[in-house]
Amino acid sequence: MRASRARTVEMCDDLECSLCSNLLFEPVTTPCGHSFCRDCFARTQDHSNKCPLCRTVRGRARARAWG
Repeated sequence: MRASRARTVEMCDDLECSLCSNLLFEPVTTPCGHSFCRDCFARTQDHSNKCPLCRTVRGRARARAWG
């Protein structure tokens, strides 16, 4: 039972925006593989062209929308 709960917690963490701590809403994924809510990510890009999590420079590559 413990292993199942651990997997559930891990899966929920994967669906959480690291910027707002809510479930991903209209998620986008950066070229470096990090996912954020579309609006959260857009706000960070007003100030910088780096991934808000790992600070990798985004360059010309764009974040991909899910779906």
